[in-house]
Amino acid sequence: MLIYVYKQNKYLGKLEENNTNISFTYNKNINKDHYIIGIENVTNEFDDLPLVFKNLLLENSDLTNIKTSTKIEKLLFLNNIHGSYKFSKDKLNLPSKNKIYKYQNIKAEILENNYIFPNILDYKINISAEKLKTNNENNIQGLSGFQHKFSIIKDDQNKTIEHTTINNSNYFMKPYNEYHLNFNQNSYIPCLLINEHLFMTIARDLGFSVPYNAIIKGENDYHYIIKRFDRFKDIEFDHEEFATMLGFDTNTKYDATIIEILNKAQQYLSKTKIKEILSFIFYSVVISHGDLHSKNLSLIHQSNKPNEQQKDLSPYYDISTTAIYKLEKNDIGMRIYNKKRNIKKQDFLKLAEKFEINDFENEIIRISRYFIDNFQKYINKLPDDIKNIPITQSKYNTKKSFKFILEKYYKQRCKYIKAKIDINLLPDDNIFL
Repeated sequence: MLIYVYKQNKYLGKLEENNTNISFTYNKNINKDHYIIGIENVTNEFDDLPLVFKNLLLENSDLTNIKTSTKIEKLLFLNNIHGSYKFSKDKLNLPSKNKIYKYQNIKAEILENNYIFPNILDYKINISAEKLKTNNENNIQGLSGFQHKFSIIKDDQNKTIEHTTINNSNYFMKPYNEYHLNFNQNSYIPCLLINEHLFMTIARDLGFSVPYNAIIKGENDYHYIIKRFDRFKDIEFDHEEFATMLGFDTNTKYDATIIEILNKAQQYLSKTKIKEILSFIFYSVVISHGDLHSKNLSLIHQSNKPNEQQKDLSPYYDISTTAIYKLEKNDIGMRIYNKKRNIKKQDFLKLAEKFEINDFENEIIRISRYFIDNFQKYINKLPDDIKNIPITQSKYNTKKSFKFILEKYYKQRCKYIKAKIDINLLPDDNIFL
């Protein structure tokens, strides 16, 4: 089988699979200096899909259940893909995109993240129940990751949300998963998308770049809407996940270490940006972002030029806590000095010293204090119908409100900060009773 690969609407090369052998050959007009990560020769042989393409595939059964005669054929099912890659069985004559934008010049307009929390949309969802359902073979999309998601048109004038397959969508939707609402299943994670909206917002308010995001009420839980940080009008910006740059795929994305992430980032970023990544890692530990892995951090190209090689730190995405659920005990998904839990302030100070980052203790105090002083305020801003969502606690159908769960989580994280980060940040009051 032969597939033609395009990037920024330019013909990049051809991907072939014969008798399980996979090869990629560059278009002869592509300069060697512009070859992509992991595909570094004119002709390249692989036993499996090259990581840069493999990591574009979905991780849930929306795609894995589809039977194909070759591995590369799965790429043809993707649309509205991350970045600008396109895959076709036929040679395409794609229009040239002559308008070149520098990402930093339009970043604020792309992110558009000045929403007020909680950002609950009173919009009509004009999407079929089948489309909203996960693990559905008709729901194949180009947006990688485990959660089911698809591109949408957010019509602010008519206050509607509609699915689209056209490649000009600047938003996508994560519908809630009914499977996650069943306590008898292994993955009982209710309010997951409210969770994500909450911790994305706190990250924004701490100064981290995140895209506009919102929640919208469904029948049994809330859906999630987020703006794409790799789109501006009809322009696509490419970006590389650290997983791909470090040689990890979906099955090994948690095996990367924070030191490996920072070492790789040093090849592209200033010390100020390295400090920002470390600050985000610390924030992730404070909130117990146990699902943080090497596909959830990435570098974005500084422009949409087809041959752009300069990279910058991407906005942050997929931020939530796992500590309110019983499935995950780790405070972070990737190892910090061989630890994923019980991480101490000294571990971060040691990392800061290793990467020659000054005054990192100030960041530790700033982020910890913000969480301590403000988390309850975020809970208080939630409407009563969200605060009062019943969360099952045991097989005996014991239930607690979502507000109770969040407040219990808050006390646990404050205890963690006091014990592992800085005893002086919290007073000895009844928060710990």
